[in-house]
Amino acid sequence: VGSGAKKFAKDTNGNIGILFGLSAIPVFLAAGCAIDYARIANAKTNLVASLDSSALYAAAITDKTEAQMKDLAKVYLNRNYTNTSDAALTAFDLHNFADRVEATGTVKVKTWFMSVAGVTNIDVNASSQIMKSCNSSEASLVLDVAGSMNATIGGTAVTTIASPV
Repeated sequence: VGSGAKKFAKDTNGNIGILFGLSAIPVFLAAGCAIDYARIANAKTNLVASLDSSALYAAAITDKTEAQMKDLAKVYLNRNYTNTSDAALTAFDLHNFADRVEATGTVKVKTWFMSVAGVTNIDVNASSQIMKSCNSSEASLVLDVAGSMNATIGGTAVTTIASPV
């Protein structure tokens, strides 16, 4: 047995094939998990964008009850969320406060490659908070590009600031 083990340990024929065969499964599984992760990240991005728009829509509604706002916002969310067969919206909630509107949602994403490891679905949660405007003030910036500020009167530049009285 001793000489056979030594001979097997020194034999280098087929090492690459054996190593590739042993490492291929985890490498392909990791690549598949990366693809599933990209799909999950895409579903979360779509969910956040849809929650933002539905919460903004709900915040603009002033003449409805909270239940009516929630129903209208859910319709708006369903129209804006790009629902694929692999990522379905499973939960939505909306709360109207005096100073803000909060929306939360959950999407269940079916996995393609992680299901080999026993993970068939991933729940993706997201939330959005919209602050309501408390006043109607407006700020404006006016830029004079006409050159009138470069004018001189009697040799003195108009841009000279007068001293306070």
